[in-house]
Amino acid sequence: MSFFDFLPFGKSKEKDTIDLIQEQVSLVYTSVECTRDAIEALAGGNTRVFAEKRDTVNHLEDRIDGITRKIEENLYSGAFLAVSRSRILDFAEDVDDVVDAAKDAVNIGDVLAGLNLEEGFHALLRKHLDATVDCVGFLKKCVENINNSEKISEYIIKVREEEHRVDTIAFELFHRIRSSKYDAKNFILLSKMLEFMNNISDRSEDASDTLKLITLMHKP
Repeated sequence: MSFFDFLPFGKSKEKDTIDLIQEQVSLVYTSVECTRDAIEALAGGNTRVFAEKRDTVNHLEDRIDGITRKIEENLYSGAFLAVSRSRILDFAEDVDDVVDAAKDAVNIGDVLAGLNLEEGFHALLRKHLDATVDCVGFLKKCVENINNSEKISEYIIKVREEEHRVDTIAFELFHRIRSSKYDAKNFILLSKMLEFMNNISDRSEDASDTLKLITLMHKP
């Protein structure tokens, strides 16, 4: 059964809003991929690639902010019924929070350039980043299948599973930096970068939870 069997979908303003949301989520996914590549380059000492990917994430964040504003304008001007409108707005803002977290994660990397990471940390970091990209990828799948409520529910479960996997890896990463011999400054900076990285999957789960509420609100 289609999710939009329960929403006034079909009018141009509603269709335009959904198209914008799909574009927003797609760009957020791209930004998270670039975040992974940026932090991977930083960990490997490739400052040139890090800078390129960091700048791409910042540029995408600007574009996504513009799309989020267009979604808000459509909703404020009457797209969808009021009972759906506020939740759809919440979803768009949750998605926007994902790219904000990605931007925070790459921008703090500027002050970590040149830091030598202990053996094994790099591989674990990559594992965390890959799981984060997968988490956001399943959120993207939710929106790509917006006309299929069963598929949405399946992918929401996947988002939650990946978010839990990210948390598990993050716990090990935090343990590694606490038990290592980084000085106070680098310990704080690494901890903050990991916090920002973790926020990406946390905000993705928030967005999937909001989408789940929307689907539950419109069940027959």
